[in-house]
Amino acid sequence: KKLPKCAIGYAGSVTGGARGTMYTVTSSDDNPSRPQRGTFRYGAQLANGRNGGVWITFARSMTIVLRDMVWIRSSTTVDGRGVNVVFTNKCFVLGGVSNVILHNFEISRVPQTDTIHIFGSSRGVWVDHITSSDAKLGLVSVVQGSTDVTISNCYLSNKNFNMLLGASDADLQDRNMRVTIFRNWFRDSMQRMPHCRLGYCHVVNNLYTNWGYYAIGGRANAQILSESNAFI
Repeated sequence: KKLPKCAIGYAGSVTGGARGTMYTVTSSDDNPSRPQRGTFRYGAQLANGRNGGVWITFARSMTIVLRDMVWIRSSTTVDGRGVNVVFTNKCFVLGGVSNVILHNFEISRVPQTDTIHIFGSSRGVWVDHITSSDAKLGLVSVVQGSTDVTISNCYLSNKNFNMLLGASDADLQDRNMRVTIFRNWFRDSMQRMPHCRLGYCHVVNNLYTNWGYYAIGGRANAQILSESNAFI
């Protein structure tokens, strides 16, 4: 549980489920209506305000075909270190939560939405060492008043949209949004790497290869600090 010491940027103070229950995923099955012990969905429901959260690890490498979106609760760590874990088909949703770490797994091939959707004034979210690709609406989104988010060390590749920070010019609560985008590889995407509205985005030390319309974009009085990025 020393992982939070490596957190950087605006999510640098997160601890995830470090004070909570340890839970190990042993099964790749997914039953949204009746989650079974040993599955990822069962573990994702364990975090609550009384137990200090949950730290989820995986017993072995596995591919989990999600049958419905997974709601990630506050004070959760999803830790895929040491194995190869792939989620497909549905997205992770973080709505109105805080203190979350998503680390070292893949979430790809999501045909209807984005892959990681952070909304509803969520705060304190660290997305690190994630591989994400092939989703209809983009990959990571931070919208609707969410702030203090870091997205770091990720491989992000999508045919069209990649990363959206602020979904609408009318969402004035996004004026308070602060997001760090650090040391990611944005590859083979047309646009939004990221696209920032209203808030403040620090985009630093990222690699961009084979982009289309544009790489980094902003509107609606967004503030973007772009430094030490490589465009190849």
